[in-house]
Amino acid sequence: MRRLYKYTFTVLIIVGVIACSTKKNTAITRSYHNLTSRYNILFNGTQSFKLGIQKLETSYDDDFTELLPVFLYTSEDALSSIAGEMERSIAKATKLISMHSLTVKPKKKPKKELSAKQKEFYNKKEYNKWADEAYLLMGKAHFYQKKYSMATESFNYMISNFGQENTAYEARLWLARIAIQEKRLREALDILNELSKNILIPKKLNGEIYATWADYYLKQDQYSEAIDNLTKAVDLTRRKIPKARYYYLLAQLHAKTDNNVKAAECFNKVIRMNPPYKMAFNAKINRALAYQGGAGSRKDIEKQLNKMLKDDKNIDFQDQIYYAIGQLYLKDGNKPEAMVHFKKSLQASTTNNQQKAKSSLIIADLYYERPDYVNAQSYYDTTVTFISPDFPDYQTIFIKSTSLSNLVNSMNTVHFEDSVLNLSKKPQPELFALIDKVIEDETEREQELKRLQAEENMNRMQDFELNREITTSTVSTGWYFYNPTLKTLGQKEFIKLWGNRKLEDNWRRKNKSTVSNTEITQNEGEEGDDQSGTKAKSPVINKRSRQYYLKDIPFSDSAKIESNKRIANSLYTMGEVYHDELKDYPKAAESYEELLRRYPKYDNRLQAYYKLHLMAKQNNKTDQANMYKQKIVNEFPGSSIAMMLTNPNYHAELKAQEQAKYDYYLETFNFFNSKNYSEAGRRAEKAIVDNPAHELRPKYEYIYTVSAGLSKDTAQFVIDLQKYIDKYPRTDLAENAQIMVNYLLNKNPNIYEIQQQVISRELYSAKPYELHYFAYIVPSNAGVNQLVFNIINYNIDNFSDLNLEVTKSTLNPQTNICLVSKFPNGEDAMKYYRSITANDSIFNDVGVSHAEAIIISQSNYTILNQNQKPEQYLYFFKENYK
Repeated sequence: MRRLYKYTFTVLIIVGVIACSTKKNTAITRSYHNLTSRYNILFNGTQSFKLGIQKLETSYDDDFTELLPVFLYTSEDALSSIAGEMERSIAKATKLISMHSLTVKPKKKPKKELSAKQKEFYNKKEYNKWADEAYLLMGKAHFYQKKYSMATESFNYMISNFGQENTAYEARLWLARIAIQEKRLREALDILNELSKNILIPKKLNGEIYATWADYYLKQDQYSEAIDNLTKAVDLTRRKIPKARYYYLLAQLHAKTDNNVKAAECFNKVIRMNPPYKMAFNAKINRALAYQGGAGSRKDIEKQLNKMLKDDKNIDFQDQIYYAIGQLYLKDGNKPEAMVHFKKSLQASTTNNQQKAKSSLIIADLYYERPDYVNAQSYYDTTVTFISPDFPDYQTIFIKSTSLSNLVNSMNTVHFEDSVLNLSKKPQPELFALIDKVIEDETEREQELKRLQAEENMNRMQDFELNREITTSTVSTGWYFYNPTLKTLGQKEFIKLWGNRKLEDNWRRKNKSTVSNTEITQNEGEEGDDQSGTKAKSPVINKRSRQYYLKDIPFSDSAKIESNKRIANSLYTMGEVYHDELKDYPKAAESYEELLRRYPKYDNRLQAYYKLHLMAKQNNKTDQANMYKQKIVNEFPGSSIAMMLTNPNYHAELKAQEQAKYDYYLETFNFFNSKNYSEAGRRAEKAIVDNPAHELRPKYEYIYTVSAGLSKDTAQFVIDLQKYIDKYPRTDLAENAQIMVNYLLNKNPNIYEIQQQVISRELYSAKPYELHYFAYIVPSNAGVNQLVFNIINYNIDNFSDLNLEVTKSTLNPQTNICLVSKFPNGEDAMKYYRSITANDSIFNDVGVSHAEAIIISQSNYTILNQNQKPEQYLYFFKENYK
């Protein structure tokens, strides 16, 4: 019996080894590889993939203020959290393919006619029936890693090798999703059309296909088409999480297309599905926002929302609830009550910056409509603080905020300067009495604030103690954090006092960028110190002293002149903002008229006259329009505006003059192109003199440089071309000039040296009696610190009586300078030069065996730092100092 077991065990091992081989294709090997692939490798890989998807679904942080994405693979941050699961799925799929793929053909039975089914079997490319599933799994995992090229490769391989399998249809669907993600929408359309028309598509894929269609249309903002396909997708979807998501997105799309009844229905379906709390809450809120006529009773919905306000679970969501109530009032046309609730939303908002932005923006828009530009500016400014550049209409909001900030700053300047000018006219006793009253009021206000704060803190403590006593008598005792009721009370008190703060370091700080007084003091000490090492501090004036208020009052004539200038400029700015940016023409006219009334000789009054003329003409105020026209003609007869107003053909004549300039250039270019360089150069020079600021000047300068250069020696021609390149870099003509320079230098290599010598003579001048420096010019990779150290030691040993200073600096990215200063003249600097350059030990441990040594005057050193081309100074140095 024992021998029988041993024999059987041996046979099983042999059969197992044979079955493991992928070199043979038999019924045994196929069964083994199929069994191992399905219940071991593919199962584990698929489970890892499913686990990743579940993790993505539960951790994905949706922005419910925007349209939800159809699929959850749009966020890179979310996908990074499932990278491990996807990597494991890929590893399992790869293992299945590499170890269990059967591509070798089975042996055919000799001299036997094969049936059609047998022929099909022998013609297969792959005999492991789970290989296609492995390729599909690998492609999907690569997709969720955003490795679209690798995913495409897997899906395309599947389609070409397993085209008849059901998995090939799913592969095509994923190729459509890749095309959508990469914005190849035409390709995605072709694939989806092909799938939709194919009657062999497995039914389980239909819901996914409709969802992909919806995603395709959403990418193009085609909401009606997206709704049609998403409605079909939601009916065919069984899993709760995607189904709730589709209903929510459907509701959002119905709301966007003004079908509020349908939107409310879909939000109700989301709520009934008992989704995660955040989604359910937002569904309730948005159901309220969908209120419109037949979508529900406003009073009933408001009652539900007010009930939600009292729920402790909604403390973090109160800002959204107030916002929704505000929207209800707004839709009823009750803007004052809507404004009240939008402001409550902003006050209740703690960590939800998106809601802060929405609340601030709608308040700003309501103020802007009134118009109340001062309050609008404040809330637009708040909005810009909380939004990013990808926020809808960001640019419009930002421009409004900037424009209104300019307006409000100008208004404040006018108000402030008028106030201090009026104060400057008052007798001293009266002025001091006013200031003393302000100081008294300020002191009383501060004391009242302190009293109210202390009273509020006392009331809060009493309420908390009372709640704690009540809770203690009704709830079992135990440690605070084991008592949920006490924890809830404590949390509510904390939020009342501090807001909804994150658990983090420095949680008391509202603005984490704020630094402490110690940090400020330390930072101030780092720069701005005087030579003695002490900080020069401006005197601090006490807010309760008269001096604090007197310092801004313009008492002198010069101070009053400056104050009036600020008023005039601010009035002009107000007119410009009202007219050009806000299009509030009545306000613009008020500002310009106030400016001209108070400052009739204002420097830029021409523009004010012209704007007032245009606005009067637009409002059919003929007399007023003519008055401002006459002012322009009388006071600015030579201006283009005066000519335009008096000459009806002015624009046509101006256009003809401009066309004549272009015609002249075309003629000049034709002379240049036909190699008549003397005439081309003459005409170009004349055009530069006649129209020095014209946009054609770079072209004329190019023609003149080349035309004149052909009659000069080559070195000067190269220098002129190089100057042109430096003046107009990164232009097509500069590229042409560089081609000529390269050609001339290649043809005449010695030209470069001549060119550098000429440039150096133009840049630098000999000043032997000026202060001089000695310097080593070294590559940036040299040990400059070591070189400085060596020079200091050398100076101590040889020139200690001169008190020389050694410093280092960067001349350009490739070059550093080690500077020795200062020498009274060039002769003394030259003596030092000869001494130090004869000492080879200077370069010990520096990393270079030598460097360019120079002496340079103080003024030439300034030029070298600006020019940043040491090779040009070296030519000057060799020519003048050796």
